Amino acid sequence: MKACRLLLVTVFVMGVVGMAWSQGRQRPAGVFGTIVKIDGKNIVVKTGRGDTAKEVTVATDEKTEFVVDAEKGKLDDLKADMRVMITPETGTATKVVATSKGLNGQVVKVDGKNVIIKTGRGDTAKEVTVATDENTKVFIGDKAGKLEDLKADMRVTVLPETGTATKILAMAARAASRPAE
Repeated sequence: MKACRLLLVTVFVMGVVGMAWSQGRQRPAGVFGTIVKIDGKNIVVKTGRGDTAKEVTVATDEKTEFVVDAEKGKLDDLKADMRVMITPETGTATKVVATSKGLNGQVVKVDGKNVIIKTGRGDTAKEVTVATDENTKVFIGDKAGKLEDLKADMRVTVLPETGTATKILAMAARAASRPAE
């Protein structure tokens, strides 16, 4: 009986800790999706997938900040099929962060002027060699970086999808486990 109570308490505590941990990693409130079109000063965005997909129109104004492919931009830089994050979730946009379609993957290693990335998952995963040159710009999060700043397991978007990379947009790799406290 004592062991049963201990098991129940352990399961309850693990559940509460798990919920708290997952809430700490939730995506910030905003509009996430793919640009359908620009209509004057409005951005039409497709959000969701399948049966839950819908189009949302978001207004912009002269105060709206634009970040396009990790660099300061403007409304005219936005194009259909770009991935976009717009804040706040309702009302006029204060910030629009857009990324062009590119080659997405995870850094395996940097080999000289080439970056080896893994694309796809499971049976469709493959390694792709991305060529860079002295004109390739690297961004880690929202900061300018260097090719040597790219580390294994970083998530990257390479622009353009083929040929020599003009930009590599990277996010730091997530820790495999949380450190003991």
